[in-house]
Amino acid sequence: MKRVFRAIPVVSIIFVLLAYIHFERNSQTSAVTIPGIAGGIGCLIVIAIVLLFRIFNAAHEACYRKGLIPERLHFRYDVLIPVAVVAAAIQARWQGKWIVGIYGKEVPEWIFEWGDPNLKAAFVGAVIGVVFLLRILALARAVADAPLPRP
Repeated sequence: MKRVFRAIPVVSIIFVLLAYIHFERNSQTSAVTIPGIAGGIGCLIVIAIVLLFRIFNAAHEACYRKGLIPERLHFRYDVLIPVAVVAAAIQARWQGKWIVGIYGKEVPEWIFEWGDPNLKAAFVGAVIGVVFLLRILALARAVADAPLPRP
C-alpha cells in the first residue's frame, strides 16, 4: 500500500483539487475571496512558463555538452521580460479638456493612456512567448551553424 501512495503524487492531486475551490466570505467590515479556478489557472500558467524555460535550458546544456554548439549561448532578449512586467505594472492616464463629441455627449478631446488593466497578463504572456521563441530560434541557428562533431 505504501508503494501505491509513493507512485501517486498525492500532494499534487490535493493542490489541484483545492485550486478548483472558489470561496467568498463577506461581512459589514471585511471581505475575503479565494479566487479558486482563476487563481489555480494563474499558478499553472506560471509553473508552465518556468517548466518551459527549464526544459529549454536543459536542451541548451545538452547541446553544449554533446558538442552540437561550440559555446553556451547568451540570450539578449531575455531583458524584455522584466521590462514588460514593469511596463504592465505602470498605469497612467492623461486627457484633454471636455468637449461635445460627434454624438452629442461630452467626451475628452484627447486621451493618452499607458496600459490596459484588462490586458496586462496577456501582454506579459505574449512577451514571454516571443522571448521563448527567440531563444529556440537562437539555439536552432547555433546548432545548424556549428561544425559537425567528430566521432
